[in-house]
Amino acid sequence: MNNKYSKEELDEIARLLKEAGINTENERKNTKRKDKPKKKKSITFKLGFDYSANLYVNLIINFIVNFVVFFLLVTFFGFVYIASVFFAFLIALIVTLWEELYKKYITEKFLYLISFSSGLVFFLMNLLLFYFLDLVIFGSNFYFYDQWYVFVFVIYFQILKSIVKTLYVYFHNKVTIKRLIKRR
Repeated sequence: MNNKYSKEELDEIARLLKEAGINTENERKNTKRKDKPKKKKSITFKLGFDYSANLYVNLIINFIVNFVVFFLLVTFFGFVYIASVFFAFLIALIVTLWEELYKKYITEKFLYLISFSSGLVFFLMNLLLFYFLDLVIFGSNFYFYDQWYVFVFVIYFQILKSIVKTLYVYFHNKVTIKRLIKRR
């Protein structure tokens, strides 16, 4: 290795840097991070998060998830009568727009309300929406067979959406990490 500095001069520079509190590159590689405690593993829920930073992509993905979850619940559980797939499409569209509006408003104005209620606000907003769709908008084309089924339906709807969102974030992060590793 051709250096224009002698070994003694390099040692002197390293000593001066150490006195100044600046670690050399070799010392940075050798020192382990002992000051950081190990993180405890825990399950977290991101309440009210978006699929994407782009509004249009977020709306499209949210609509697809709402439609699939809604259609699966209508198909596999006998809670709801729906006249045709068109009404399922329309309801998923209304739910998507409704969620985007109230989530943006509530997270901007009343974030403390979301944290204190642990997301119960979202459940209540969806409950109001489905009651409104059942009783006012669609009439005989969409209705719940019993007044209590709307509670169960919204609970299942929220749980399935949370599972889908968690899986989406998990796989999206894996793909993003793989892309970053390939770039290096």
